[in-house]
Amino acid sequence: MLVVAPHPDDESLGCGGLIALGARAGRRICVAALTDGGGSHPDSQAYPPARLADLRRSELRAAMDRLGGPAVSVGSFGAPDGRLETCEAQAQAWLARYGAGDPPGSVFVTWAADPHPDHTAAFRIAARQAALWCAALYVYPVWGLTLADADDAGPAAPCVRLDVSSVLDLKRLAIAEHRSQTTPLIDDDPGGFRLSAADVARHLGGYEVFMRVSDAA
Repeated sequence: MLVVAPHPDDESLGCGGLIALGARAGRRICVAALTDGGGSHPDSQAYPPARLADLRRSELRAAMDRLGGPAVSVGSFGAPDGRLETCEAQAQAWLARYGAGDPPGSVFVTWAADPHPDHTAAFRIAARQAALWCAALYVYPVWGLTLADADDAGPAAPCVRLDVSSVLDLKRLAIAEHRSQTTPLIDDDPGGFRLSAADVARHLGGYEVFMRVSDAA
């Protein structure tokens, strides 16, 4: 299965339990991050974008080692953080390489209604590629979990609620590996992004939710 993340950390938040359970079950799992994540602290002198992008790639690998070790392969396309929509065709061509000779049977990507432009662009990219592979497509909410019911968008879709309670400790450790996003590690940009304790807790319930967009042909 292929998990597509707009930024390094979305995979751990939305799919960490899925990845851990898949690894336990012996599944071949690929995680593809589409942006470099280098824009979260734009005013930091200690971590300019290139250094921050390197850090976030290493955090992603460390998080996947927590969830599945060598069972999880990791790739990064490296689109500019916040500007994925400017290079969708190139990102899709890069993503297509994951299906060379043996396309994934299922693709997981952020929900089209997630209130972040990189998340919606990631959905468009993955949806187009999944259709070419005839792969089942599932979406997972990240920031969509913050929406009030009245603000929910998109047609109703069948949902799967996955029990991840048995791997919740691994998921918690994986999220914590994204230190640049969850701790005061970068302390010279007070306006930089940081996941709050409530943001993290929102993703640490006993279940992960996935909406099925299309079935494999």
